[in-house]
Amino acid sequence: MKALPLLNAKHEAFCQNMAKGMGVNEAYIAAGYNSNPSGASKLYAKPDITIRITQLQTKAAKQAEFTLQDMIKQLDADREFAREKGAAAAAITASMGKAKVLGMLVDKQEVSGPDGGPISSIKREVVDVSKAGA
Repeated sequence: MKALPLLNAKHEAFCQNMAKGMGVNEAYIAAGYNSNPSGASKLYAKPDITIRITQLQTKAAKQAEFTLQDMIKQLDADREFAREKGAAAAAITASMGKAKVLGMLVDKQEVSGPDGGPISSIKREVVDVSKAGA
């Protein structure tokens, strides 16, 4: 059975916003309602609303999975093509791209201080508390 949008446009907008990851009250306001956490919670609790949100989230998850699988297939095909042509560097690049897509590689991040400068060192001193304030 195909999932159909809700007839009430504000309800559908609320569901779309929730499926995008907005919070309940944020989705409620973005759908055109005035801020009302109680009203937002009541709307969220309605069975037709929760069903519609689940439908939208499931559809988005399937599309994302399909896209990831397609990307992996393409990288595999590119790697194979590069190997057939004797292009080792291109084959390695395709393999590294696949590893990155699968989350097996993470780019290094550099941490710096203010305005991109070095991180300030922390100076520690030993203080004689008995003489403090003397």
